[in-house]
Amino acid sequence: KPVNYPVDHRTHFVKRCVALPGDTLQIIDHEVYINGVLLPMPQKVQLNYTVKTDTANFKKLHLEKLGLMREGREGKYEMLTMTLTQRQADSLRLVKEIISVDADISRAGLYDEQLFPHSESFPWNLDNYGPVVIPKKGTTVKLTVDSLPIYERIIVNYEHNTMSVKNDSIFVNGKYTTSYTFRMNYFFMMGDNREYSMDSRYWGFVPEDHIVGRAVMILFSYDRKNGHVRWDRCFENIH
Repeated sequence: KPVNYPVDHRTHFVKRCVALPGDTLQIIDHEVYINGVLLPMPQKVQLNYTVKTDTANFKKLHLEKLGLMREGREGKYEMLTMTLTQRQADSLRLVKEIISVDADISRAGLYDEQLFPHSESFPWNLDNYGPVVIPKKGTTVKLTVDSLPIYERIIVNYEHNTMSVKNDSIFVNGKYTTSYTFRMNYFFMMGDNREYSMDSRYWGFVPEDHIVGRAVMILFSYDRKNGHVRWDRCFENIH
């Protein structure tokens, strides 16, 4: 389950760090903002797109060659879906048989229960998330029943305290409290395949003692769908 990660140190993920301790992160229509400034999209970030063509031109498209799969039909239009980089989406827009290529974006306020902090008080989704402040060592935050979903995992799982709630009162290590001071730095991670990445949007902040190193090179890459080694990706540097 997403909520169980990355507590288990034996499970390794390779993700891109997008926010540092103390940063304020917000995702607006799948674009990431750090402290109110738009973060440039890495070249190989992938998003879901809907590709639209009419029924006459649909037959002329070589779906497998283009990497498209059939999604459905709306009147005289064929609707297809694909996970693409921005460059690939721009290339598809040049195909004369295609009417439009539009990014699929979940509207703001649409709650995804799978996402951290797993509370309806924070109606966030993959494309519209936050704002949230990344916890920083030594920083003190106000604790309330409403804010607790953001901090509970840090307090109990990562910084090894006991906690209970009684009649809207919060007790940490048996003592009533209205605030908490972080003992570690935390980070926010995201994968480049933004629609299918298990990352901080699912399991929350990553504590500093869970970071094991920096990925610098792809040693081996295998295409499970087509059943062959992707030699062009082997020994490729990671940027």
